[in-house]
Amino acid sequence: MPHRPTSSGVRFSFPARLLSILLIVACSHPEPFPTGEVPDIGPRTATPPIQLTYNLAPDRTPAWLEDGSGLAYSFQASPGWPDLCLAVLPAIGGTRRSEKCVRVATDTDSVEALSRVAPGPGSRAAWVDARSLHGRIAPDHGSIRVGSLAPGDTGTAVHTLPYLAPSGTVHITATHLGWLTPTTLTYVGADVLYIGRSSRLVDTFVVGREVAVLDLAADPPSVSIVANTSLASSVWPAADGTSLFYTVAGDSRIFQQTLTTGSVTVVHDFGARGIARDVTVRGGSLVAVVGGRVSFSVDPVLGPIQRDGGGALVRVDLATGMETDVPFPGLVARQAALSPDGRHLAVEGIDTLAFPDPNLWLLELP
Repeated sequence: MPHRPTSSGVRFSFPARLLSILLIVACSHPEPFPTGEVPDIGPRTATPPIQLTYNLAPDRTPAWLEDGSGLAYSFQASPGWPDLCLAVLPAIGGTRRSEKCVRVATDTDSVEALSRVAPGPGSRAAWVDARSLHGRIAPDHGSIRVGSLAPGDTGTAVHTLPYLAPSGTVHITATHLGWLTPTTLTYVGADVLYIGRSSRLVDTFVVGREVAVLDLAADPPSVSIVANTSLASSVWPAADGTSLFYTVAGDSRIFQQTLTTGSVTVVHDFGARGIARDVTVRGGSLVAVVGGRVSFSVDPVLGPIQRDGGGALVRVDLATGMETDVPFPGLVARQAALSPDGRHLAVEGIDTLAFPDPNLWLLELP
């Protein structure tokens, strides 16, 4: 549910600070959709930009299936139904192919939230799972899980949330999940700040702390921290599994680090165009969200905070460094994801004048 912004700040102590979901209202788990056969309905238009979802509640974090045939994402079924589910949508839009929701019959006053999905190799996927009891501001516990996107597959917890990272920093949640190799996940280990005057007047900010690598082949799976990634705001694994592209809060540059040597290079600098985030790279193209409704400041109590209401999409030709704007008229973008063939872009699109919650859109690269 939306919360009014407030002028004063309070940082809620652990364990309340887990994820960027305000879980205040009790939930009785109503069925979001009627049971029975759902007709296969195609997209409303076949010409990009295509609005893929028309949800009255938020649809977030689109991620492509490995073969490019569809998109996995996180959705809230309705404004009054606080649970978050995962879904798979055809690449050009239309009827959802599947939905994964957690409904625990014995927990009628609980909230279960599945988010940050990352489809991977061999029909596997990773996602963040968070659980909360009624009345909590944030989840009581969470985990990073790996399984399939099949509706009944709850996956296997490969790491608990929150945890103390090897750097000494507490990671409350994980954002920008991706597969570096078939046995390695990468993500931004993040903190969550709740700012407000009371538990019912709170704004939530996810603050990236550093890039983490989760080795699933270790027993148990182990986390390592990528050096020189303090205040990372997004990360994208290179196709060959040897390096990472990432952005840093308050910075206009895109960085690339080779993992074996730790060597860091500046891939591109957007300069006066503003703060870069949500980097995505396929083939010879890089796309980032740049500038727009974003700000960075250092609070004397809470520390660095980047507020992000969306920005412009900019493509960079990695061979020439040439920038090209990706048209997205009337909307601002977050969470860009290039398709495996590098020709299409799935994004959260926000109409700042008419409707503040994001829907998903499909765009073509210019």
